[in-house]
Amino acid sequence: MRRTHVGRTKTIAAFHRSIGEVCKTVDLQNTLLEYSAETAQPVAMINYLHRGAPKMRRSDPRIQIVGAVCTSAAIPYFVVRHNSELSTFTVVPINDTAKALLAGVHLMSAVEFKRFQLRLRGIRS
Repeated sequence: MRRTHVGRTKTIAAFHRSIGEVCKTVDLQNTLLEYSAETAQPVAMINYLHRGAPKMRRSDPRIQIVGAVCTSAAIPYFVVRHNSELSTFTVVPINDTAKALLAGVHLMSAVEFKRFQLRLRGIRS
């Protein structure tokens, strides 16, 4: 059986499709739950996408569902597009919690994105 890039078989996705339209799932591929090593508490959910990946609109059900989960958990949700070298990052806040931390879309260098990561964790750099 062929395995996906994250080590899961395609069987699970096929199983859900066989149940029908009422049993939807969201594959959190490339979506990471960022957390504080100090407190072991979540600090943000970030969907990392390569710049060449297809655009995701805020109306996309995957964005809406993950955004709703993050809002319920009171954690910020961002979509971050990056280049192959991981030298530039475009950070898009999705839910209101994220927008309170970062208003609007921001293009960041690797250094700026690292500082942003630390800021999410309450660490000043």
